Amino acid sequence: MRPQKTRAVPGGPGTPPAQGVFAGIARRLTGFSLFVKVMGIALSLIALFGAETMIQTRALMRESMEKVLHGHSRLLARQLGSALTDPLITGDLFAASEALKAAAGVYPEVEYIFILSPQRRVLATTTAFPLSRALIDANAADADGAVREELFKTERGIIRDLAAPLMEGRLGTLRIGISREYRHRALNAMMNRLLWSGLLAALLGAAISYLLAFILVKPINDLMKGIDQVEKGDLNARVRPWFDDEIGRLTGAFNNMVSALGREKALKTGLVRKLIASQEEERQRISRELHDKTSQSLTSIKIGLKMLEAQPLPREALARCEDFRALLNSALDEIHELAVELRPPELGDLGLPQVVKELGENFRKTFGIKVECAIDEYFLANRLEAAVEIGLYRIIQEAFSNIEKHSGAGLVTVGFAKKSGAFLLTIRDDGCGFDNAWALGKPGRKPLGLSGMKERAEIFGGKFALVSKEGSGTEISVSIPAAG
Repeated sequence: MRPQKTRAVPGGPGTPPAQGVFAGIARRLTGFSLFVKVMGIALSLIALFGAETMIQTRALMRESMEKVLHGHSRLLARQLGSALTDPLITGDLFAASEALKAAAGVYPEVEYIFILSPQRRVLATTTAFPLSRALIDANAADADGAVREELFKTERGIIRDLAAPLMEGRLGTLRIGISREYRHRALNAMMNRLLWSGLLAALLGAAISYLLAFILVKPINDLMKGIDQVEKGDLNARVRPWFDDEIGRLTGAFNNMVSALGREKALKTGLVRKLIASQEEERQRISRELHDKTSQSLTSIKIGLKMLEAQPLPREALARCEDFRALLNSALDEIHELAVELRPPELGDLGLPQVVKELGENFRKTFGIKVECAIDEYFLANRLEAAVEIGLYRIIQEAFSNIEKHSGAGLVTVGFAKKSGAFLLTIRDDGCGFDNAWALGKPGRKPLGLSGMKERAEIFGGKFALVSKEGSGTEISVSIPAAG
């Protein structure tokens, strides 16, 4: 036997745990609204671009400042070397010290400047504290007389120390210590200003992104609302196109489709109403035929039997005549009930609520189920459209038939009300109830009675609702828009 291949459904029993986790994360990430997705993409790009810009800018500015600092330190060393030559030759250490102090005052990043004799003694310095031997020995000019730089860390931060020979070292060595922290503070200050500018630009970009996302998503949201309205049965829903783009053309196509559906539904409703009217006329004709012809024929037979009974007949024949007369009486009653059911004669004269009261009374007498009616005052002075009355009457008939066959109820309440521009019919029973999902949603199951009631309500632009629970009875409600 060949093994069969099975396909794992994402997130299903056959899916590896890691794949299931990734599938769940993917569903969550892709489950956000379109507006959130667009804003997320825009803000992510703004954040990434801003962060990359700040990093690159800081790197470039740092590199530029290092070059400037290097150039300034070399320039300062050359300038001081020229200025110190005469005082050192003449031994004027005071003038040399003043030259050092003047240079330190011009360059705030200078931490110290001092002059070492060829014997490594301090001749002049800008510091107010004695120089340590470690600092003195930390750097020295190259043997070939070139300027030498060293970087070392002190309690005041990283120092760039320059050792420049004076007259190729014959007059000593000029040492200049330049702090990198000053430049770093300046760099940080510039980056802070740049950061605030970047934040302002990011806010502006976010606002523009929000506007663009709104412009993109708003027509789609309106279209979705229109689709929801159509799904609920409102074929008067229309969506205003915002722009003449793809979404605008899609919106126009949606409006055209809804208009076509509305026309089709109106045509279908008109045809169905004509069909119902034709059915009611046929019912009325059959009712008259049963009442006027069939009943009269059976009555004539009944009279003939009575005349036959007056003749001298054997006892067995008389007994048979009595049986025939009982059958005729039963047939006449059934024909009368059928004629009334096909077309209640009082509906045209008394109106629907009163006829339903009489229907309920007959229902109680026949099946022993009590019927109560709750009627708004509106129906005492106003009549519904004839076609609406007939449709609601047929719904009530079907509901009573279902209650008698399946519910085991002892009480039925029928209500007529006018609320919010609609006529509301409710039918409640205290029977055993049933599972809504099973009755309406089971595959292959077609509850014709319930479907018929729903279709009759929708013919008049109404809504049909059914609420039932096992052990808690059933409630049927029908809402028909009031004309005008």
